[in-house]
Amino acid sequence: MPSLTAPDRHHQSGRRILLVSYYPPTRRHAGGLRLLDLYSLIRRVEPSLLIDLVTCSDSMADELTEADRSIFDRIFLLPVKCFDMRGLTNAGIMDNAYDVADFQYWQSGRLIDGFRRRQRARIIFSPMESNARAFLTDLRMLGRTSALRPLLEHAAIGTLELYYSWKADAVQCVSHPDATTIAACSPRTHVVTVETGLSAIEFPHLARSGPVRREPGAARELVFVAYFGSRNNVDALFWYLNNVHPELCRRIPGYQFVVVGRGSEALGLRSDEHLVIRGEVESVEEHLLRATMSIAPAFSGAGFRGKIVQYAAAALPCVASPLAVEGLAFIDRESVLIANDAKSFIDDCTALLTSDSFNALIGEAARKVCMSEYLWENRVPTITRLYELRTALNQTGGFS
Repeated sequence: MPSLTAPDRHHQSGRRILLVSYYPPTRRHAGGLRLLDLYSLIRRVEPSLLIDLVTCSDSMADELTEADRSIFDRIFLLPVKCFDMRGLTNAGIMDNAYDVADFQYWQSGRLIDGFRRRQRARIIFSPMESNARAFLTDLRMLGRTSALRPLLEHAAIGTLELYYSWKADAVQCVSHPDATTIAACSPRTHVVTVETGLSAIEFPHLARSGPVRREPGAARELVFVAYFGSRNNVDALFWYLNNVHPELCRRIPGYQFVVVGRGSEALGLRSDEHLVIRGEVESVEEHLLRATMSIAPAFSGAGFRGKIVQYAAAALPCVASPLAVEGLAFIDRESVLIANDAKSFIDDCTALLTSDSFNALIGEAARKVCMSEYLWENRVPTITRLYELRTALNQTGGFS
């Protein structure tokens, strides 16, 4: 069972955090990127911490970069079949006494009971996207867009998620609606929301303060950025292609629908005059800055709709379904356009594609919301309390 060790640090506090993450914190998926941003921030808040990571080697889509590895002191890569208490013990992980243990993804929750018997650490359970909330969403949408199979899957996993929540000292949710659902079902557990901030790793230029200059190309590009290994995103894409895209092709000269994200190239779609399948790209920033507008249709699932924050960082106006913006700080007709049905989607997209002044008004307002509400630094007080950190903030508000 291989482990990777970061360069030696001086750990004056002797305090330890263990991150148990079923999926590796790598840059190719939103949850992994969230963890890299979160633990990079934890490292900055309390530099003397010793942070260990244990994750599954089988599900590692790509290697951690040198910068990513440097966040952690030791990295333990376990096969999925060894991702249990025996595996943690055999790897030597349980030889250490941890102050905080953070179990990320519902699959990691099954280790909480065994860990509790061996350690006195504060246990945090972080389910990422809440299956319990997804189940309730599926119930609301049943007969419209949601099918019976995902509803049953969400019910089964959501039940486990709530069980693990009862066992933890605290639950960390990625969105306020997720937290509300879990808190209602686990009234004795401390439930905290740590919304995903704009990643300085993925968006090094857009995460900086100051105005953003978009330079749209000759075409009227409408962009949809998503991970298309998710059934929810695939369903949203085909809903748009079937119900909105044909009418915009007729209405808007120079209109192009640009699909960006891993997995889109495997959906059997072919690029044409109005449809461009870009797939996984090296820089999402580049594609956002040259687009005219964006969309976020969502009809199922839960979690945090990070794509809307990413669009807003680029001052790119967005038309979204009500579920996509649920719990977010964006306001309809001010910093986002919320469309309840296909006709509203078509009309709102038309307005943003044909009026440069309206487009700029919504986009600039969206960026203001993003920069005031969705930077990781805004999460420092909540993260400090949740992980019981000894903050290294100086009096000017910056990191020492």
